[in-house]
Amino acid sequence: MKVGIDSYCYHRLFGEVYAGQDKPDKELSFEDFLTKLDALQIDGVSLESCFIPKFDQSYLNSIKAHLDASGMDRVYAWGHPDGLEGGGNEQAFDDMIRHIEYANQIGAKVMRVVGSSLLFRFEPHGPQLEKLTRMFSEATRIAAGYDIKLAVENHIDYNSDEIL
Repeated sequence: MKVGIDSYCYHRLFGEVYAGQDKPDKELSFEDFLTKLDALQIDGVSLESCFIPKFDQSYLNSIKAHLDASGMDRVYAWGHPDGLEGGGNEQAFDDMIRHIEYANQIGAKVMRVVGSSLLFRFEPHGPQLEKLTRMFSEATRIAAGYDIKLAVENHIDYNSDEIL
């Protein structure tokens, strides 16, 4: 068994504070988060793309170098908070496709993706699943070119049978 952490655990320290949550006294930079990981003695990390401050090649290479030096497994996570909006957002799809390259640049072999969210939970699922099937099929083909596997997160939207 390997132990890891998701950068989302630090969402308030990254500045994402929900109603009813206390704002921390200080914020944490992404670079400080990476350094903090080293002290945790963990095996891996899931990096939420929404907290990565920039996506230029130099910066992504620095993330990869840090994780390589730490010997850390990594998952690249895309789609917070609403992912592909139940298949209704083509711009989000284009963004997800761009992030496959970013996942590759940091050395991730798994990219967690989100098809929807609670906001779309009560809309008819049939049309959503039809659109998502097309989107995920195309994204899977592209990701395979990088030897990256896509992992779909149930994001308070679909049940297991619907995801399958």
